[in-house]
Amino acid sequence: MLVDDIEGLPPTLLVTCGADPLRDEGVGYGRRLERAGVALDHRHYAGMIHAFLQMDGRIGVASELMEAIASFLRAARREGRRGW
Repeated sequence: MLVDDIEGLPPTLLVTCGADPLRDEGVGYGRRLERAGVALDHRHYAGMIHAFLQMDGRIGVASELMEAIASFLRAARREGRRGW
């Protein structure tokens, strides 16, 4: 959030959670990415806490997010995105 120019960043998968103290910062960052023209896949999990991804196997939506992350990374690799 401290960098002035974020144009040209690679497509971004942004995950925010309703019960996360960093939620507002994440949402704000997503808005900045959109304004800068960065391709954004923003997934918001309203009832989740910050660390819910580590609860994969206990919370069903964590498994769904894990698959979304894997799909995003596979697509990035296929498309030859910068840094892959």
